[in-house]
Amino acid sequence: MQPSEAEIRAIYAEGEAEVVSLVTQLLERLNSLESEVKELQGRLNKNSYNSPIIVNFGFLVTCGDLFGVDINVSVPQADVKLF
Repeated sequence: MQPSEAEIRAIYAEGEAEVVSLVTQLLERLNSLESEVKELQGRLNKNSYNSPIIVNFGFLVTCGDLFGVDINVSVPQADVKLF
């Protein structure tokens, strides 16, 4: 809900009760959106299947989606023996 300046002035001209009604509606919408943002921030802070999983020996496993798994291997140079 985003009334134009002309709409706000028309509501103001209708009287105090209409202004109070508009402000009440806007505050309810603001409170609803703030609650939704908090809930979404809470979801972001939780671990999910998309979060990287550190496995022993320097393996980093990232689930890209439900159908595939990307595996990145990170091994320090000093520990690598080719033969």
